[in-house]
Amino acid sequence: MGGEDSVRPVDGGFDQRSTWRLMATTTRRATCRDCGCREGELHELACFQEKCPFCGHQLQTCDCFMEHITLRPGSRRGKSKAALVDMTRAQEVEWERALEKKGRVPFIIYPNLCVRCGELWPPMFMVPTEEWKRYVEPTKRREMLCLRCYGWIKKVIDAGVPVQRGRLRPAASSRRRT
Repeated sequence: MGGEDSVRPVDGGFDQRSTWRLMATTTRRATCRDCGCREGELHELACFQEKCPFCGHQLQTCDCFMEHITLRPGSRRGKSKAALVDMTRAQEVEWERALEKKGRVPFIIYPNLCVRCGELWPPMFMVPTEEWKRYVEPTKRREMLCLRCYGWIKKVIDAGVPVQRGRLRPAASSRRRT
């Protein structure tokens, strides 16, 4: 690995931001870190990055296959990274056909953006759920905020800044008197 396309391990994981930041702002196509397919292409079957066309989650860990193949007596879901344990070749073919019929999901990078300022790949942070509910309006709670915007939101809400006609205006104590 090396160059612009390398993915560097960070705290046991991967720093996707440094690799894909450029990809999200240019016409250059990213490459899957597991199977090597390029954006717009299908992952190799069984790639850990492939999304399930039925539920949208990671294909290797979802349970959708159970609804689309004939299970043999004694077949079971595996607890390891492999999605199935004891799957026969006939079941594999049946699952592959179901995936093809539904339409497999091509690899595309969708960057994380701060919903307020648009910062690309902002670092993630955590706050207690009750705090998040206090400061973030219900329709934005499943969105991403950068720490700077979250801090600003907390500041203006805690200051009790009234809103007039969709604009923030200074609190009464700080308004100029004429």
